[in-house]
Amino acid sequence: MKAPIIVVGTGGHAAVIADAIREADEFQIVGCLDDHRPVGEAALGVTVIGRICDARACATQTGSVNFAVAIGDNWMRGQVFERLAELESRALFPVVKHPSAVVSRSSEIGDGTALLAQSVVGPGCRAGRGCIVNTNASLDHDSELGDFSSLGPGAITGGRVKIGRYSAVCLGANVIHRISIGANTVIGAGATVVRDTPASVVAWGNPSRVQRQRAEADPYL
Repeated sequence: MKAPIIVVGTGGHAAVIADAIREADEFQIVGCLDDHRPVGEAALGVTVIGRICDARACATQTGSVNFAVAIGDNWMRGQVFERLAELESRALFPVVKHPSAVVSRSSEIGDGTALLAQSVVGPGCRAGRGCIVNTNASLDHDSELGDFSSLGPGAITGGRVKIGRYSAVCLGANVIHRISIGANTVIGAGATVVRDTPASVVAWGNPSRVQRQRAEADPYL
């Protein structure tokens, strides 16, 4: 019998997470939480069963203390992750791994991280809590993703790369080996990162250059 899980969010990223959950066939999605859609509305092939503040009641109702926080924005995902842990002390955040993802046995994957279709996590890597390694993205050997950071679709790193908390390496970007990217930084789509990049900036280009500063909660999509 498959364990029940509640998906938090109903947007495009949530659809990708729900698909990965169903393909892996380990969990049964029993409902969604969403602050912006009415309870009872159809979403992701199930229904919206409550708002985020209803997490404890919905866990009791469904018998599920498993939550998949399916929010693409890194900062928002982190805030929701922490709020759920406060609202429901029993909450668990399983790793969501698409069957086509390739993950080294010597890697370390944190709670609530999503490893999506055709993604690769190499040997000796560490992905923190609530990360996203998106479709066709690759984290090469001995690299690190800080908590709630992400690699967008097709983003690729070399070996021994360090990416800080809440940072996003966006669609199709490349990060060469031994590069460090600070916390709360956004690397724009298609960028090639050949030098260390500080915290709390937006950078893009080929080679990538810092374009402006950013606050930690600024949207990046």
